[in-house]
Amino acid sequence: MLESRLKRTRGRMGLTVVFLAVFAFAHTSIASVSLTIPPGMVVYCTEECLAMWYTENMFGEELRAKLNNTRLPDISGNVSSILWSSFGYDYKNITLKNYTDPEVHVQITEEKGIVMTVIVPEMSFEGNFILTHSIGDWNQYNGMGNCSLSLRKTSVIMERKTILGSDLEAITYESLNGNCSIEELEIVCHHQVLDELLAQIDRRELKRLADDELCKSYKFLTETTFNASYHFTPDIYLDKTFLDQPIIHHGYIEVHHIGEVRDISDNEAFRSLPSPMEPISPERMKDYRLSEYLFNSFGNIVHKRQLLWYTYTKADLPQGHESLLDTSCEQHCFGTLFPTAGNNHSNSTVELKVSTAKPLRVQITEAEFRVNFTLEMAAQARRENGNSTFLFLISQELSAKVDVIIKDSKIHFEMQHPDSNIKIINSAIGQLSEDKLLTVVELAYQKVLVSALAYFRHTGFDLGVPHPFSAARSEVKYNKGDVLIMFDYLKE
Repeated sequence: MLESRLKRTRGRMGLTVVFLAVFAFAHTSIASVSLTIPPGMVVYCTEECLAMWYTENMFGEELRAKLNNTRLPDISGNVSSILWSSFGYDYKNITLKNYTDPEVHVQITEEKGIVMTVIVPEMSFEGNFILTHSIGDWNQYNGMGNCSLSLRKTSVIMERKTILGSDLEAITYESLNGNCSIEELEIVCHHQVLDELLAQIDRRELKRLADDELCKSYKFLTETTFNASYHFTPDIYLDKTFLDQPIIHHGYIEVHHIGEVRDISDNEAFRSLPSPMEPISPERMKDYRLSEYLFNSFGNIVHKRQLLWYTYTKADLPQGHESLLDTSCEQHCFGTLFPTAGNNHSNSTVELKVSTAKPLRVQITEAEFRVNFTLEMAAQARRENGNSTFLFLISQELSAKVDVIIKDSKIHFEMQHPDSNIKIINSAIGQLSEDKLLTVVELAYQKVLVSALAYFRHTGFDLGVPHPFSAARSEVKYNKGDVLIMFDYLKE
């Protein structure tokens, strides 16, 4: 059914005072087929969210990382003096020495896209400056020195374009045209002759040239790529392939992902489609909308990979309680719970084989998040000689309410006490009491199921909140068919 969805694969300087970046989201034909496919996961990001992220990442850690490994392009050209001579210059090995922390504002409108304003009062560069002074055809002076360049009150306007990767698993924000203006520029070479000559340069022309060069530098420094992959384990991952370009609304953007949990070794898609989601507006800086489809695809992987299939034996019992699975004992053991097994299969130990009968299923309504699953358990008695004998096969239908909780920037799932319905499929030891079966069932579940539930409850799953932020003012809402995870970014 889903072979036509999309290709699956296995599986990113602050100039100063005002930087307006308009993201031109071109709706190309690359994902036109995806418009008919409902998303399994939707991400909403507001103006405030983008502003905080850009401040700390694009203009913070990410920018510093780029600058530590990169030199700005060399600058060369000719400018006139305030009289009639001219200067040829080369500014090489340019590095950014320091800059004041930027202030970023973002405005999102359907008409203009995303407009980003960046305010950085001052930037300082250092590099090697080569200056040639000419009057007509006469070369008057050639000089070289280390010069400092200071820029103050700089404004840059740049357009941004989103480019989806060929596999639709990554999206790149690329800068296009730029318009830069500098209110104040100062060059100091700490060399008397050079400084005297620099004083003659027409500052307006020099600033115009600096504008052009800085825009070129910004195009490189502001290119950012986001990868959509999210791995639970090396083999199991959440397919966050983009279904289309981001959708621009007033005040926020909306991003649609496939939102299917997949097995890296299994190319077969989940045989279902997400239900369409009713439109909503975000209530926090960042909202995740996770559909039943996402959770049910996870349940499908659990069943197909037999992650809850295991055998519970005497070796799994706590120390001091090894006799609980014996068929012969004086007080408490399997043989006293089921006397027929004790009489017919004395001096044996019981092995309990647990498996899922079908994939786990999640149902989400406005009132609750509920998980339903069916487990089967087969019991056999094993003698000392290694031979085994079938005792019984039962199935247990479980239905439990799950509380979805945001804590420590992670999403946690706390399953409540489930409703249980045990069915006896086959028994070789006569009538079986449900109360006694529950004792055996609870014992067998300690090996894998209980630890899995503990992981979902206590460890949880990372929300992907970038450093140095944490999730604050979080809230969870249930809709028909999906759960909405809402939170703000709080700088730690």
